[in-house]
Amino acid sequence: MEPERLERQSTALANASDDVAFVVSDIHEVDAGGITLAYHDIGARLLGLTGSHHRERLHRTLLQANILPAPGILMRTAAVVSVGGYDESLSFEDYDMWLRLTQRYSAEYAPGVVTNYRVLATSLTRSPARQMAFLATERACLLKQLGGSEDDDRIIRARTDELAEQLALIQESSALASNSRGIDESASATSVT
Repeated sequence: MEPERLERQSTALANASDDVAFVVSDIHEVDAGGITLAYHDIGARLLGLTGSHHRERLHRTLLQANILPAPGILMRTAAVVSVGGYDESLSFEDYDMWLRLTQRYSAEYAPGVVTNYRVLATSLTRSPARQMAFLATERACLLKQLGGSEDDDRIIRARTDELAEQLALIQESSALASNSRGIDESASATSVT
């Protein structure tokens, strides 16, 4: 977290209208040595989606893809409580929270990098099992949104179908890798005897 993060984001939230549930800022992805791998320009992602009059557009955009980085967000506690808090039954709760918040509230962008998100080859998010859990959770979050409007439901169905396909590909790839390891281990054991 950058030293000025809380001051920058809490000031932006304090100056925002009451219908703003959260502010979001830019983040860097960094390697183990702190070298920047990627700059996430959230302002560009949110162009035309922030402020009271764009709440529905932001919500619909979030139905298509989770464009918000959790490490770059500061939320109003009252807004989180008003939508029922976090659903702890989910593998990751942030996306569900953004979807529920943007049904009632808008968001604002506070420019500047507020955190450096460390990305390592050994990170849990890199494992196929964790990737499958993320996809399954994203799908579950979207299915909870069904019944809003016909347009939203069409977006949700299309996106959940895409997620199911991605999940199947990872499962297939993981099974093939597992089978390959089993064959290699079996061949290795046979050659030793």
